[in-house]
Amino acid sequence: MKIFLDPQIFYAQKFGGISRIFAEFWKSCNEKEDVEIICPLFFSENLHLREYDLQPKRFSFLFDKNYPGKIYVNALLKRINRQKTLHYLRKNNFDLFISSYYNPYFLNKLHNKPFVVTVFDMIHEIFPAYFSGEDPLKKNKQLLCESSSRIVAISASTKKDILNLYPTIPEEKVKVIHLSQSINTREIVPLEWLPKKYVLFICKREIYKQFDSLLKAMIPVFETDETIKIVCAGGGSFTDAEMENIKSLQLSGRIIQRSFYDNELNTIYKNAAVFVFPSEYEGFGIPALEAMVCGCPVILSNTSSLPEIAGDAALYFEPNNINELSAAIFKILQDENFTQSLIKKGYEQVKKFSWDKMTNDYLETAKEILNSKK
Repeated sequence: MKIFLDPQIFYAQKFGGISRIFAEFWKSCNEKEDVEIICPLFFSENLHLREYDLQPKRFSFLFDKNYPGKIYVNALLKRINRQKTLHYLRKNNFDLFISSYYNPYFLNKLHNKPFVVTVFDMIHEIFPAYFSGEDPLKKNKQLLCESSSRIVAISASTKKDILNLYPTIPEEKVKVIHLSQSINTREIVPLEWLPKKYVLFICKREIYKQFDSLLKAMIPVFETDETIKIVCAGGGSFTDAEMENIKSLQLSGRIIQRSFYDNELNTIYKNAAVFVFPSEYEGFGIPALEAMVCGCPVILSNTSSLPEIAGDAALYFEPNNINELSAAIFKILQDENFTQSLIKKGYEQVKKFSWDKMTNDYLETAKEILNSKK
């Protein structure tokens, strides 16, 4: 089976969840004798491709380099990438196309070949106020979902959202395929900047991620423990507005914001007292599995896909309920028996998910589509 893996995500992201998913898929497919992946990349700085030796070697001297005119060179390389993709599409030498994101550039180039689109969440549709008025992603996503041979939803929760928001799409067209996590638990990188005791927040800080809820929930915790900190890993440096909010809550000096490399994640999770994920909405919630595999107890909002993914291996609270979140944090910090029980459940829960299983589910879906065309 020849699968054309759309490369658009690999030149859109240098790193990130979606490009990680498709790098894992590509890597896993390469280990199967009856599957050939066609992914015509001319140039990519994507770190996940580099990790698995899937990255094109040409122009590798440009990786991670800053130089005059880089923005123009990258734009040129992106155009060459697109031209190369279109060239391979015209050759029509593949069985099925898998879109890696929502740009529909390929739609009229498939020569009636089947294609699969993956929907990672419906956040733009559910919380439109959080995004710009002109949001082409929503229009493109709906176009691909309606035109595709099959839609992959990364959770049953996401499938439910798709069917609610796109009522003309039949239920049987949407296939649920769960993701996994990529933490190397054998790799422990010493990080001197980590405090001795901390609550961990690790993701971007858009409004729906509810970082502000964590700050407010931690105020009574700080009042009872002068040593504990919040570690905010990733998401970029605090904005002026965030710094002003931290100052107004009198939390200056209690919060550490740092970027990280993937090989540092095991250390960051393993040393945390608890990982808190207060998001109002997630399509899947990979960080919950990452924390579990590292032996870190998990607190989640009881919404969207999070209970589906974490099962009974997390402590839940109602989104935006500051008092409930404070109580959950105190529970983890003060009840050692409960916390150890939760960690043990986490180790078992994470075993239910693997990249191999994800890949096999994609390939089974592809076979179903191709068999239906015969």
